[in-house]
Amino acid sequence: MITSVVASTCGRAIDAALRTAGNNCRIYPPSGFLLIPAPDVGVTAVLPRCFSALISPAWGPILPGNVSLGEDKSMSRPKAHHYVPRFYLNRFTNADGKLWVLDKPDWRIYPSTPKNAAFVNSFCELQWLKDIGDDSCLLERQLGSVESAVAPIIDSWLVQRERGTQIPISEQDRKLVSLFLAIQMLRTLEARTLLLQFLEFITAGGTDAPPLPVTAQEQTQIHADIMWDAEIVNPVAREIHERIWIFGYNDSPTLFCTSDHPVLLKSGDNRGWVVDMQVIDTFLKKERDPSDYIVFPVSPHWVLYCYDRNHYPKMVRFDTHVSPVPFTSDMVNHENSGQIGMSTRFVYSSVNDFEFAREFAADQPWIRDPKRSRLESRSNPYARGED
Repeated sequence: MITSVVASTCGRAIDAALRTAGNNCRIYPPSGFLLIPAPDVGVTAVLPRCFSALISPAWGPILPGNVSLGEDKSMSRPKAHHYVPRFYLNRFTNADGKLWVLDKPDWRIYPSTPKNAAFVNSFCELQWLKDIGDDSCLLERQLGSVESAVAPIIDSWLVQRERGTQIPISEQDRKLVSLFLAIQMLRTLEARTLLLQFLEFITAGGTDAPPLPVTAQEQTQIHADIMWDAEIVNPVAREIHERIWIFGYNDSPTLFCTSDHPVLLKSGDNRGWVVDMQVIDTFLKKERDPSDYIVFPVSPHWVLYCYDRNHYPKMVRFDTHVSPVPFTSDMVNHENSGQIGMSTRFVYSSVNDFEFAREFAADQPWIRDPKRSRLESRSNPYARGED
């Protein structure tokens, strides 16, 4: 017999149960549930893995001591959960505080604001936490705490600097931004869509496969499990921390745009983008091609590149420096192609100019479909699939 014992159970009691069960616990994939023997009640207790994360979130130790993880239940419950932070989108607004939005499926272009962009109502809300009298928006608040810590760091980068000069980044700031980028890779609607498609792919045809998450709550739960899993998040953050960070300054007539899935991987040959696999590679702890590098547009004029230190040893001396290479409009458009093609649905810009996006989508019309297959290999000059 299997029963749920989440009701009226506090975090400390669950933590104690986890320690007592020890090696007797087993993970039931793909839901991430822990099956824990409970002889005192004669049943097996089914506890979501993230119960232990509530006591010690995966990324808590990385944050400085003065950064709260947002567990104040007296706060009002947020409804609009942004999977791309508002502070980040603010950097892509115009002088009037407006953000131009391209909605790819219908090809609608309209002005908006960061408050009204890149969110889904209750995207990270966990009903079972509310059922036991806890904070159902705990994950959302924790994400907000990381954002609050990182926002002033990125602000300090966005000043006029000469090419070739170094941007001072402390060790603590580097850890925080590394954590932020790792989480941002995993938290978006695109990441959730890819995760669900992957689970459907690996369980297809298996008669003994566990049921797929069907309801919105089940999908939210498994997504939360991933983001709260130290064995998934921390290695990605460490990998980013150890990479070579090079900043590009764009003073060309063409501006960088961003999207609803802004942290991307580009192929080492610079021919295109590693197609939608960064989340799955992270989930499987799979070794990536060391020539691939991270591309993260920081503002319309700034972009951050993160290169593998061992694969690019000659670039180590440029770590935390502004690249001496000036951008052309073609170079900017190539970086923008990632935001246009790899996003789920929305592209964001400080200007109402999506002509390149129109040309790009005409060449690759499938990128306009939010329900497109992320695991299907495609042959095109802009993107590289994985075997």
